[in-house]
Amino acid sequence: MQLLEDCILIAILNAAMVMDMLTGKIRNRLILVGFILGLLCKLQIHGASGGLAFASGVFLPFVWTFPLFAFGAVGAGDVKLLAVIGGFLGRAAMPQCLFLTLIFGAVAAILKMSFQGSLCRRMAYLANYVGQSIQNRRFAPYGQPLQEGQAVIHMSAPILLAVLACMIGGVV
Repeated sequence: MQLLEDCILIAILNAAMVMDMLTGKIRNRLILVGFILGLLCKLQIHGASGGLAFASGVFLPFVWTFPLFAFGAVGAGDVKLLAVIGGFLGRAAMPQCLFLTLIFGAVAAILKMSFQGSLCRRMAYLANYVGQSIQNRRFAPYGQPLQEGQAVIHMSAPILLAVLACMIGGVV
């Protein structure tokens, strides 16, 4: 049954990645399908306690990634997709999965900025943003006036890589 659950999760993540790459959004219908299938899998395997495990797995990524969403570092679809993953994998696997997502996302961002030739300009903007935030003693939404497509990292790909790494590494 675990293999089926893993295959369902990977299928959802692949669909989310394709959707994200093509449209820039992860549709709520896919997220809803993920929540329903994840809950059904947990209930089938663990009964009523599976429902509680599912709920706690969903809650944790919301709490941990909301600050990133509030600053505009990740989109709402990414937060909801991570919550779906939490439902499938459980809260014990989420710290490593979230950490790997951030690492893979950072690598993707650095590579993208390097290829675009904007790495130095973006790092200067980040340093200025941090300095202004410290000086003003408050955080403003993070964003740089660049062409929107130039600054976007589709986090669904790093999320998929992180889940695969967790599965291969035996975390789940």
